[in-house]
Amino acid sequence: MTTMIDDALERASGALRVARTARLSTRNGITQHVRRIGKVEVDPTLQERAAVQANALTDLSGEEQINSFLAGIRHRSLLDAMMAQASIVPDGLGAVQLASGVLAADVNEGAMKPITRATLDNENFDRHTIAGLLVASEKLLKFGGAEADKLIESELQNAVVKAANDTIINALTTSSTSGTGDALGDLSAGLAAVADSPSYIVAMAPSDARELSVATDGRTGVQGGKFAEGITVIGVEGVTNMLVIPAGLYALQDHGSELSRSRAPAIEMADDATGESGELVSMFQTNSVAFLFEREFSIYAGANAVEVT
Repeated sequence: MTTMIDDALERASGALRVARTARLSTRNGITQHVRRIGKVEVDPTLQERAAVQANALTDLSGEEQINSFLAGIRHRSLLDAMMAQASIVPDGLGAVQLASGVLAADVNEGAMKPITRATLDNENFDRHTIAGLLVASEKLLKFGGAEADKLIESELQNAVVKAANDTIINALTTSSTSGTGDALGDLSAGLAAVADSPSYIVAMAPSDARELSVATDGRTGVQGGKFAEGITVIGVEGVTNMLVIPAGLYALQDHGSELSRSRAPAIEMADDATGESGELVSMFQTNSVAFLFEREFSIYAGANAVEVT
């Protein structure tokens, strides 16, 4: 026979089970609701919130995260386009030797094979480092969800793309040729004036990239793309005159990339990347965290790029 005491114990037991479901467990710095204890189900809204993982940028260790980050900028990055078309030299070599005067010819049966002494030129690589730094509040990371993740990653990617493109352009040696005033005509003029190469990268103003897309009935996209076999077009912010780069005559070394999250007590912030000093900001007092992407590479230009004026 059920007694009032039994009822009270049952109610107390049920209350205890419900209370346990509200208990929080912390795993990997993420506060999650316990989904199920005993036979009591947690509210579905709590399950959904618990299933939301931390911002993808909170765990930045490993090659997978870096490759994912780079995949989002390859269509806008002169450096990544160059990596796909230039000769890649193993990391650790400070110079490359270029040979000239080597013969290859049709030889009759029994005839002497031609040979000549190769002239070797020792060429040094120019080494460059690009970096993008972004500071975000911990509150944004904690409560912003997937939208905050996309926002932070997009802003950091934009900074890295601009730094990489500016570095590549500043590393070029150029000659010039006259254009026609329209994107398609300027591209033809630049290709006619540039050195022979198995592949080319064309950097142009974003407005020219859109004009080229319309003039060629969508052969390229509004941000550029593959114009023809061996010709890649990229719309680059800040470019005014079209640049035709004989990428097949260039050599590159990739010294690696690093994507990291900093919890340093303070960092120096400045509006101008070339400024000598900025404002020292406390990460603790502002409840902030910094994300840093750093990439190092070396480049050798085997021929001038052509600027179409």
